[in-house]
Amino acid sequence: MERMPFVSVVVLNYNGKLLLKECLDSLLKTVYPRNKFQIIVVDNASSDESVEFINTKYHSVKIVKSEKNVGVVANNLGIKYAMKKSNAGYVVLFNNDVVVHKSWLKELVDVAESDKTIGACGPTILNTDGTIQSLGGTVDVIGTPYLITHHRLSGVVDVSWASACCIMLKSEALEQLDYVVDPRYFIFYDEIDYCWRLKLLGYRTVFVPKSIVTHRGSGTIKIGNKNYSRFIMQHYKNKILTFKKNFRSPLRQILLIPIFLSTLTLTSIWALRGQWGYGTSVLKYIFEKEKQTRGLDNIPLKKQLSLLTRH
Repeated sequence: MERMPFVSVVVLNYNGKLLLKECLDSLLKTVYPRNKFQIIVVDNASSDESVEFINTKYHSVKIVKSEKNVGVVANNLGIKYAMKKSNAGYVVLFNNDVVVHKSWLKELVDVAESDKTIGACGPTILNTDGTIQSLGGTVDVIGTPYLITHHRLSGVVDVSWASACCIMLKSEALEQLDYVVDPRYFIFYDEIDYCWRLKLLGYRTVFVPKSIVTHRGSGTIKIGNKNYSRFIMQHYKNKILTFKKNFRSPLRQILLIPIFLSTLTLTSIWALRGQWGYGTSVLKYIFEKEKQTRGLDNIPLKKQLSLLTRH
């Protein structure tokens, strides 16, 4: 066990004080050498005394503060701390509404250590009632992401992406990326983007069935009627950016056609509701020039198409 690599678990928090006790208590029960395991809470400028709660109750937990709520981009602060300050071999991105089964981390590490080409690992994610929420994810040709809820095989399986509510990333792989979470992605599609970029660099994203966590879901972000259009706008914007970055001509142009048409339809709906701003904000990304993933010109179109493989 002493040969196990050092792992930093980065818990993203925004006004999640009521969730943190269950989350942190479960993490502290993780079966893994204590000198090889660290918990970092990245706080997104919470106003509910989350930081004070952690400082009072969890002295071993490191807190990294964001000056304002920047959404999932704050994960970059935790990743930077883990890799530069702690020299972590692996970084786990983790939501504050997730609890773990005791052996979750060792199962992920054992699989990741078995193959140098594995850059990201995702566990079995359960709903609070014990049903399966996710066994990894896939994306269709119009950019709609899907959570996989069953596999034909019972072992480790390659997937297009793994949910960022709990995903373990190999530091060696992250060092090859120009960035991890795109600073423009406040919410949605961030894990798809970096899993794809890792794959284009030759790294695998895999689902590890024996690693198990439970995800409450929407523990911090409430997507009600008031915020629905704004969140959908974020989803479409990030989808467009992800496709433009990770596919080259002529595949990029072909795949953007149905995305453009679906976006145009959505824009018309927004216009009827008097929400012109959402539509114009999204459509501009279709036409703006976008910097592509490093080395994309040398990647075969077949490999790019594999990003969209269904399971």
